[in-house]
Amino acid sequence: MRIVRSFLRPESIFLPFVGVGIICWAFLPESYLNLTAKVPVTFGAILLISAWYLAIYLSARMGRAVAASYQFVAKGRGVNTYFYLFVTGLATIGALTTFAEVGGISAFLGAFSSLQANELKQSLYDDYSTGSLTLRYAVTISSCLALCRVVIERKFGILDIYNILILLVCAAISARILIFQSAFFFAFVFLSSRLRDSSLVKKVTRVRVYFFASLAVLALVGFTYARSAGTYERQLGISNPFAVTAAEFGRYLGMPIQVTFGVASMMLASDVVDDVQPNLLFLAPSFVHPTEWKLDHSGGVGEQWYAGYFDFPRTLTTNSAFALAVGRVGHWAFLLVPVASFLYALLFYLLRRSEDVEARVAQAVILYAFFELWRTYYFSAGSFFFLNVVMASYIVSTFLLRRRRLVAIQHSG
Repeated sequence: MRIVRSFLRPESIFLPFVGVGIICWAFLPESYLNLTAKVPVTFGAILLISAWYLAIYLSARMGRAVAASYQFVAKGRGVNTYFYLFVTGLATIGALTTFAEVGGISAFLGAFSSLQANELKQSLYDDYSTGSLTLRYAVTISSCLALCRVVIERKFGILDIYNILILLVCAAISARILIFQSAFFFAFVFLSSRLRDSSLVKKVTRVRVYFFASLAVLALVGFTYARSAGTYERQLGISNPFAVTAAEFGRYLGMPIQVTFGVASMMLASDVVDDVQPNLLFLAPSFVHPTEWKLDHSGGVGEQWYAGYFDFPRTLTTNSAFALAVGRVGHWAFLLVPVASFLYALLFYLLRRSEDVEARVAQAVILYAFFELWRTYYFSAGSFFFLNVVMASYIVSTFLLRRRRLVAIQHSG
């Protein structure tokens, strides 16, 4: 556990997945990666990519150093009931809107019975617009808080079961990554050393931990099989649900390495990147990005500026944070992304001043964006912005309420 917790930091969370991705890319056959040829690896490309990740690492460490003078000032508290109800309400609106958008229960059951659940996601994005559909991302926070109540605080109610169920529904329709995000948020809260040492955490049995971990794994396997069984049986002759899931994750882990090496080679061998005009909107939330930047998340061909220069499956759109940044701001990616990393790392470490569960969840949201750096630049995602707004509403309101209570005590004295 100590080794795991050592990686739960902005400067190191993405490193193991870059390493595992390199292993998957190097040892999996081209057929499993859906490639005709792997990109040749050169020393110059390795040096360029290493410099980029090193700049992010050092920037995050700098954010940690700046925040080091701040110490813990608040004792840990359990899940705030009012905030829990607030987030559950947001998640419910988002889940109902999402469910209605894809055609209701008949379309939902029909897609799963035919093992074509990807059609649900495609129909969701046929006429997508930012609004109530965005609220479905709140299920990652509400289900995380539900797990905190059940596993850590040993509370178990209908509302907790409800939040787990709407997470599964939204994940089945929209994206399996919602399950992973919720599990990631909870794992960070649970493994946070200060929280584990506080009086808030009661003794957690291994049975509870194994049960919910197994439930998450089975859900991922089930949804992966329902979405992709037909594809992998046609391409690779694989029909076992666990083998399908392994092949799917091997492809997702390995492809960012293919694209990252490909773009690095382009930077060294051509002037394509030199002609990129930097656009600072890259740092802004995705809902204000130009239309031509928006990818087709239904599984179709997205706008990928490096298409045609090397081989990669066109249906995968979150291929490389490095490639995405270079395509938007060119060589400025070596400066702008580390600056953003410094600011978010600083906020992450400043949030350590509070041991509230919700403050830990807010940290987890930021940490997740650093984790995604092995495959995409999540800092500009609309869902990331939305989750931060949700958590900021708790942090600001709690800060104001505590100040008001402090002022009231001082005044009465």
